[in-house]
Amino acid sequence: MKFTFLLFFLLMPVTGMATESPAECLTNKYLQYAKAQEMWQRELATLIVDVAPRYKEVAERYLKDQLRAIEQAKLAVTFLAREEQDKLRTHMTLNNWLNLEPGDHGRIASRDERYAQLLALDMAARERPPHPDGDGLREAMRSEVMASDQYSELLTAFQAAVQAAEEIQCE
Repeated sequence: MKFTFLLFFLLMPVTGMATESPAECLTNKYLQYAKAQEMWQRELATLIVDVAPRYKEVAERYLKDQLRAIEQAKLAVTFLAREEQDKLRTHMTLNNWLNLEPGDHGRIASRDERYAQLLALDMAARERPPHPDGDGLREAMRSEVMASDQYSELLTAFQAAVQAAEEIQCE
């Protein structure tokens, strides 16, 4: 089953190597977490389309938005790990490392062209009207998708991958 391979791939041990700087270790730890997030989002979108194909368009829109947010967070963590480690809340779980203020976004965007592009796309996405099938998708998630065995398998694999990333020790 593809979930077994996904679980194996995401649980491969990744630890801070002696040759890594603290910034590299923090970045690699977060990238491992982001990889788990990306896989979760892609697999969840596939499952939604399999279970409720009528929501394919909105599922793809939300997937695109989520992948953009993940990429933006990766770039922010990479920048902060290198330039301003004290801005990263590394004493917390990985999903809480970033707590960016508006000025932080502008500063990172001024130093990273891709981040600036993603920030502009994110702002545009926030301004667009909600998808007309958004409420229907949320109901299908509750009643159909989350009730499936495949969802439970995906969630378990995702949680294990996040736990493996959380266990990476950086000095």
